[in-house]
Amino acid sequence: MEGLKILPNISDIIQKLGVHPTLAHFLAVILLLILVISISYSTYIFLKHHLLDLLHKKIKKYQPSWDKLLVKYHVTNRLCLLVFTILIYALIPIIQSPALPFTVVLQLFIQKICVVYITLLIGFLSSSLLSVVNDIYTVSSKIAKQRPIKSYIDVVKIISWILIIIFIIAAIIDSSPTSILTGLGALSAVSILVFRDPIMGFVSSIQLAAYDIIRIGDWVEIKSYHVHGLILDISLNAVKIQNFDKTIISIPTSDIIKNGVINWRGMQESGGRRIKRAIYIDINSIQFCDAALRNELQKLDLLADYMKQNNVAALDKDVEATDNVLAHTSDLTNVGLYRHYIQAYLMAHSDIRQDFMLTVRHLAASEMGLPIEIYAFANTTNFKTYEAIQAKIFDHLFAILPMFKLHIFQNAVTVTSEAIMPKNFGKM
Repeated sequence: MEGLKILPNISDIIQKLGVHPTLAHFLAVILLLILVISISYSTYIFLKHHLLDLLHKKIKKYQPSWDKLLVKYHVTNRLCLLVFTILIYALIPIIQSPALPFTVVLQLFIQKICVVYITLLIGFLSSSLLSVVNDIYTVSSKIAKQRPIKSYIDVVKIISWILIIIFIIAAIIDSSPTSILTGLGALSAVSILVFRDPIMGFVSSIQLAAYDIIRIGDWVEIKSYHVHGLILDISLNAVKIQNFDKTIISIPTSDIIKNGVINWRGMQESGGRRIKRAIYIDINSIQFCDAALRNELQKLDLLADYMKQNNVAALDKDVEATDNVLAHTSDLTNVGLYRHYIQAYLMAHSDIRQDFMLTVRHLAASEMGLPIEIYAFANTTNFKTYEAIQAKIFDHLFAILPMFKLHIFQNAVTVTSEAIMPKNFGKM
C-alpha cells in the first residue's frame, strides 16, 4: 500500500534534523497517531455541528417530534461516534514501519479495539432506532393503544444484543461467530437446567431495571406474599423488603415479575394520598325534608348556595309541609343534602387536594345500610399526617350527622343475662 510509505518518509525527514534513526521512527509513529486521531476527531466535530444540525432542521420541518426523538435516544451522536471509530480503523495502518515490528502489533491491537467499539456502537444505535420506531408508532398510529409493539421491540433488542455480544467475543478471541454459536447451542440445554434460577433472576433483574418497576426506597405491596413495606435491596436473585411491622422478607426477583407488585411511588411523587371510605347510613332514617328541617339546614353556610339554587325558600311559601305534597313537589331529602354538604365541606377543606379527583357518591344499599363513599386526596403523603386529616374529617361528618336527622347504621347485638347464663343455672 502506498499509504504505508508515509511513516518512512516522515522518519527520514526527522533523521535529517539530526535525530537518531530509532528515535526518529518512534517520533514518526507518535506523529502519525496524532494525525489519525486529529483527522477522525475533526470529522466527528464537523458531522456533529454542521451536517447533523442540517439533518435535524430538515426533519423538523416535516416531523418536529422525530427531531426530539433522535436527540432523546442519542441517535445522531452515536452515528458521529461510529464514523469517528471507522476512520481510526481505516487510517491506523499508516503507522506500520518495517524498522519497528511492534507497529504491526500496535496496529492490530488498535484495530481490534475499534472493531469491539464499532460493534457496541451498532448495538446501541440499533436499540436507539428501535426505541424511536416504537415512540413514533405510539404517537402517530391510531391502533397503538390496542396493538402496542413495545414487547416485540424488546424481543428484537434482546436478540440483537445477544448477537452483538457473540460478535464481540469472536473479535476478541479471533474466532468465527459461527463456531461460538455452535458451542452455545450445545451448552444451552445444560446451562438452562443447571443455572435455571440465576438465569430467571438475571432476566427478571433486567426487566425490573428496564421498566423501572421498583427501586430501592420504594414502598410496595405484594398481596401473594402478604408484603407491605419498604424495599431495602435489589440483587440478582432476591429483593429484600422491610414490612410495616419491621420484619424483613426476601422474595425471588422472578416472582416480582410473575405475581405483580403495587408500587406506591406514584402516590409519593404526586404529593397526595387517597381517602376512600364510606359512611353507612341507616335507611330507616332517610326522609324528605320538611319545612322545619330545611329552615334549620339553611343556616349552614356550606349548604346555603345549594339550597338557594333549588329555590327552597320559594318552595316553603307556596307548598304546605305535608308528607303527601312533599312527595310530589320536592326531591330534597336529608341524605341528599348531607351528601351535598360533604362535597362542599371537602371542597372548602385546606388539607384536601382540589386539583385531584374529589367526589361523594352513593354505593349500592345492602343489609349494612346506604353507604356514602368519600373519594378525595389529602395534600400529604406522610402516614401520620394523612391519618390525622382523615380522622378530623370523619369526626366532623359523624358529629354533624344528627343535624340532618340521620343515623349511622349499627348492627347492634342485644346481650341478655339469659344468653350469658344457661337456663338450668339455678337448678345446679
